[in-house]
Amino acid sequence: ATLLEAPAPPNDAIRYSTGAVFDVSAKSLYAIETDNDLVLAFRAGDTQWRGIAGNDEPVRALALGRAGVIYLGFEQRGAVRAVDLATGRTLFETVLPKGQYVGRITPSPDGRHLYVTAMTNRHSLFKLDAVSGALAADEFNRFSGPAHVLAISPDGRYLALSGVGAPDGKAAISDARAFIGVELWDANVLAPVGGFRTRASDWLGAFSPDGSSFALAANSPYEVATIPLDPESWVRAACRKASRTLTADEHRRFSIPDGKGGCR
Repeated sequence: ATLLEAPAPPNDAIRYSTGAVFDVSAKSLYAIETDNDLVLAFRAGDTQWRGIAGNDEPVRALALGRAGVIYLGFEQRGAVRAVDLATGRTLFETVLPKGQYVGRITPSPDGRHLYVTAMTNRHSLFKLDAVSGALAADEFNRFSGPAHVLAISPDGRYLALSGVGAPDGKAAISDARAFIGVELWDANVLAPVGGFRTRASDWLGAFSPDGSSFALAANSPYEVATIPLDPESWVRAACRKASRTLTADEHRRFSIPDGKGGCR
């Protein structure tokens, strides 16, 4: 059944990749239009798109959080703002350290945290408290590529990041992470669990409902992979292929924790 049908927005252009979210319970659609990078809303019963309160400068990313709250990521100041949709009141605004613009905002499944990727000198990942906006953790200037969160696991344990290691002239070609297209991260402590070398730079991804695996597909019809989310299984597979225990150098190159390189 159709929940909501909206007319074409002004200028017929929406920034879908980072700026289109649907609130099923409220039957509302929020989107960034590409002409002025402002957020528009279309709600059940409306006849046209409307600008939302609290949106007074260009936005690059948005996300829905706990009931009635929308998060806006701004283009020019590297700021994240939480807005009460009913009143337009700003609940908090956090300016990221040396942030130039916010690329993507991903709320945790329990609604307690926001994972924000932003352009700094290179690219950084920030973890914010979703209620207060306080900075909980960050990986500042960590990524040479335009990193962004593809997905977060249903239990909130893992983040899947895309574009973490594309060379930009600041990472050595010999760096093991230089050509990693997708990397799995521990969401609690912001630490990489393992990476996957890929031939494409534009990827789509989703965790299985039970959180036991991750489906990864290039933005093309040619490549799909399902990855089990048990890092030790990756090590066992590598050991089987090599017919030996992994070396200390391979531990370092492939970000394998110590003590998990034995074949069995």
